[in-house]
Amino acid sequence: GLLPNHALNNSPIKIMGKLPGSNGDRNKKWLKRGLIALAVLVLLAIVVMTIQNWSSSKSDPEELGSVASDVEVLSLNNATAVSGDQLELEFNRPTSVHIVDSTGKVLATGRQSATVKLNGETPFQIRLDDASAVSLTLNNEKIALSPYTVNGQADFRLSR
Repeated sequence: GLLPNHALNNSPIKIMGKLPGSNGDRNKKWLKRGLIALAVLVLLAIVVMTIQNWSSSKSDPEELGSVASDVEVLSLNNATAVSGDQLELEFNRPTSVHIVDSTGKVLATGRQSATVKLNGETPFQIRLDDASAVSLTLNNEKIALSPYTVNGQADFRLSR
């Protein structure tokens, strides 16, 4: 019925306590904490960059109007003489256009956001990526685009 440690009461060997951890253990703890803090900073930077990219990709139509047009308008050799038919396109927001006249000459192609006046021979082959953004006039006569529009796009031939 004696306790298991009863013999140690009179023993010259005594428990002195725990020794503190080595410097290597403390360095490992600080290294681990530093790596965790670095990982948190990297994640925060990624979140901030993602939010900035997302917000910059949502552009305002007014900002788009101020962007220079990249439409390519091809002029005839004798630009002062107006021959054939006059086609005028007015845009309320940027859209891609492609216009070819009956001679096969490409009159305009590319993204446009400002008024374009073209001269050529009818019939014109016209493709508009966003027909609702365009007001079309042929020889000073307004042309309705709704009969030619399918899924917001118009691809049609136009003559006098």
